[in-house]
Amino acid sequence: MQLPLTQSCWCKNHELVEFSPEYSICHKCETLVCKDSLTIDNLRIQDNSDELYTKDYWLNYQTDVYGYPDIIQRARQDLPERCLYWLQTLLAYKLPPARVLELGCAHGGSVAMARWAGFDAIGLELSPWVVKFAQEVFEIPILLGPLEDQSLEPNSLDAIVLYDVLEHLPDPVGTMSHAVSLLKEDGIFIVQTPQFQEGKTYSEMIGENDDFLKQLKAKEHLYLFSKQSVARFFENLGFHSLQIEPQLFQSDMYFIASRHPVTKNSELAISGNLLKTPSGRIIQALTDKSAELGQLEIKYNYSLEKIKYIEEQEQIINSLKSELKQSQNLFQATQTQLQATQSQLNDSKLEIEELQMNKLQNLYQQVGSEQNKIDLINQEILAIKESKLWKLRSLWFKFKSGLGWVREK
Repeated sequence: MQLPLTQSCWCKNHELVEFSPEYSICHKCETLVCKDSLTIDNLRIQDNSDELYTKDYWLNYQTDVYGYPDIIQRARQDLPERCLYWLQTLLAYKLPPARVLELGCAHGGSVAMARWAGFDAIGLELSPWVVKFAQEVFEIPILLGPLEDQSLEPNSLDAIVLYDVLEHLPDPVGTMSHAVSLLKEDGIFIVQTPQFQEGKTYSEMIGENDDFLKQLKAKEHLYLFSKQSVARFFENLGFHSLQIEPQLFQSDMYFIASRHPVTKNSELAISGNLLKTPSGRIIQALTDKSAELGQLEIKYNYSLEKIKYIEEQEQIINSLKSELKQSQNLFQATQTQLQATQSQLNDSKLEIEELQMNKLQNLYQQVGSEQNKIDLINQEILAIKESKLWKLRSLWFKFKSGLGWVREK
């Protein structure tokens, strides 16, 4: 059904259609829009409040509702996985000492690793508690509050990164337009955000138990972009080039947005830059180990595929063996039945032959009996012919014939 005109998409389209109980869809750009919208004022968080993204959100809410580790655990667990992966992407497109701002840096591990690699990196968070936590854990510079409230020089940044942040912005056009003003001409955005598969309905997702259903987080994920809508979003900001990168998680999309096409730095250039400093060497060592782990994962996945293939073949072979055994049993049963039928046929043949023999014998007996009767009749006729009476009869007929007493026919 069509919704009231009070709600609109980031593209300013008011003709939204219901997608799910908590989301509408804009068919003009293919974006999901949360019905419970926030404003920039909702992001000006006070400490120890019940608002979104406060201390309780990071320590309890994400664990209780989504089953995620709390921020204390993630400050350790994220470093060798997502933080390193994001840093490798940043290094592929920008080399230290480029200036980098991470919006929504959470525990700050990604900012810390970027600084260890030699970047002039700072973070930004909304909650005073999480800002203090990140500063204490990683000793990083971190800004408090919405980006629009910060005093940052225009055209001063080489990169702005948003890892699982774009979907949380109440005013993505306003916030990102401000971010654009902070970037240099060759500056880039690195973005990880959930990807809505355009054309798929909520009912289809429910039927398929689609992993994207986990991204339908009302009040948190305010805009869920498709590839089509996110490309249009950045084109409207003047960033016409989108370089797609492999995403860490299945339901996400991961890309570089820039005003002009960009080229990747070579591995030699990256390692040469990192090896200039002690902390950079540590990052290079982590990168090397990550590459080794990646190769091991490839081999492991290949082995898993091979094992899976072998198991599938074994299942096929076992199935064929079972079918063969069934066929053999059926053949044996059929053979037994044929033998029984053959035995019945042989018995029937003997019965028929015996019956035929009996009938022939009876027939021979009847023929013999009839022949005896004929013989007796013939003997009687012969006896009659040889008798005196028969002779007299013959003479009488001759006599009558001589006198002309023959009867006319």
